[in-house]
Amino acid sequence: MPEKRSPLQTIALICVKLDEGESEEKIMEYLDIEDELFIFCVEFALENNLIIRQDGRFKITAAGKEFVNAF
Repeated sequence: MPEKRSPLQTIALICVKLDEGESEEKIMEYLDIEDELFIFCVEFALENNLIIRQDGRFKITAAGKEFVNAF
């Protein structure tokens, strides 16, 4: 049974894992979430400047670090 996380905790964890270079498939498997939810979380993080895509990788922004540290 997957661990209960709030939606914001899930987004924060995805941001951290993407910043660390984890593959999308591994993150979805680790969090036990569906493609649609993962895509929503990544889009939310991008739209809210929590992460950026740079040179084909995701990087946490300063705002993203503050967001992640809140969880």
